[in-house]
Formats: sequence, C-alpha cells, structure tokens
Amino acid sequence: MIQKFAFQNSSIEFLSISPHLTYIDDYAFSSSNNLCRVDIPSNSELVTIGNRAFAHTAIKSFFVPSGVERIGQFFDCEDLQIVEFGENLKLHRIDEDLFDSHVNIIIYVPAKSKTKVGKAILPRNPRELMDLFKKEGFDMF
Repeated sequence: MIQKFAFQNSSIEFLSISPHLTYIDDYAFSSSNNLCRVDIPSNSELVTIGNRAFAHTAIKSFFVPSGVERIGQFFDCEDLQIVEFGENLKLHRIDEDLFDSHVNIIIYVPAKSKTKVGKAILPRNPRELMDLFKKEGFDMF
C-alpha cells in the first residue's frame, strides 16, 4: 500500500509499480510535478487508485491494469494524452469526470470490455490523433 500523501510534492520523475502492490491511496503522488512516467505491469494486482493520486503531475500516458475496481479522478494532469485500460476490466464504469474536461485524452478500452464509458474528449482533428498514435508507438491500420 502507498499511503495518502506519501510522495506528495516529491521530485520523483519515474515510478515503477510492483506487480504485488494493491492500493495507491488518495493524493499519494499529487503535486510531484516532475513525475512524467509511471510503469504498471499488465499482471499487476492493483485494485485501487485513489482520488487525485497523480494530480498535478507531468504524466503523459497511463495504464490501468485489469484488476482495478476503483479509480479516483486524475485532476490537473495537463500532459496526460493516453490512458489505456487492461483486458477483462473489473472496473464497471469509467466516468466522464475521471479526467479534466479541458485536456485532450485518448482513452483505450478493449473492445470486449463490458465497462461503460462516459464521454471521452479526443483531439479535434484526425491528423492530430494519428500523430499522437505514432508518437506513442501504436500500430496504424
């Protein structure tokens, strides 16, 4: 477990989450302005990502593993561009207020998922979307 406010305002830039970590509490990494990369393995046992756990960070992309049942709001993550959800999600709903409404984010939810998705805000033009996919290493069809 990573406790509430544990790394708030830290100078950490990169975070590799243990596959056995199950809980990241509210505000755990909030205001860690240099944090731009969080690696979470696909076999992660993570169940909860607390409210604003990564608020005010420079994270560009984020992976939510399949076992996550609760995820709090990502507030003021202006650099966040892509959020990918794992296969066979246990999360029942991805609320539209999960991410700031002023941020352009691509949300990837596997096609077979039964998770309900609120509105997602996508880049305004197709060229911008394609450039973002290429930059992040996604295969183009």
